[in-house]
Amino acid sequence: MTNTTTQRRAICAACGKQHAVKGDRMVDHGYRVRWNQFQGNCYGARVPHFGTPEGRQVSADIATALQREAAKIRDNIAAGRIEPRNSKGEVIETPTPWQTNHAIKAAEYGAAQRVEEAQRIEQRVADWKPVEPVEVQVEKSGPVTHLRATYWRDIVTKACAGSVNAARQYAELTDDPAEVTCKRCRKIIEKKAS
Repeated sequence: MTNTTTQRRAICAACGKQHAVKGDRMVDHGYRVRWNQFQGNCYGARVPHFGTPEGRQVSADIATALQREAAKIRDNIAAGRIEPRNSKGEVIETPTPWQTNHAIKAAEYGAAQRVEEAQRIEQRVADWKPVEPVEVQVEKSGPVTHLRATYWRDIVTKACAGSVNAARQYAELTDDPAEVTCKRCRKIIEKKAS
């Protein structure tokens, strides 16, 4: 039994990195998993990959949108419409000169970053050639098996948070330490054994 599988990968039209594809569409990527939920996603997820004419157009549209955003920010700076905000994102009613200058500098930086990224994407679009996805060998990932939380009652060591949450999420759990595939649970088991 092999521990690898073949995966089709291509370049994302938004981030320019190689990720898995399903058909000609990029799979979800660019997200974080926190508390067993996906947070965020790349703009290039679920759209054609960069090697297709449609993917090239997605990239060109992103570059255009970034240039437009940068121009809008610069117009707001010139018109004095930059409002200083506090750490909660609320507008500061009577900002100090430092807060106003800081908000303007942050807006200028944001505009410059957008222009720089747009130029990078525009160069990629100018150099575009049709490219088919490539096949790569990747490690198989199956369900992660955690040590059942009840096992930890007799141990002073804190349980892996995943094993505690897994018990609530109907995930893979086991009482046998030999069947555990969770890296955190394995570390705790090895530490306890030594």
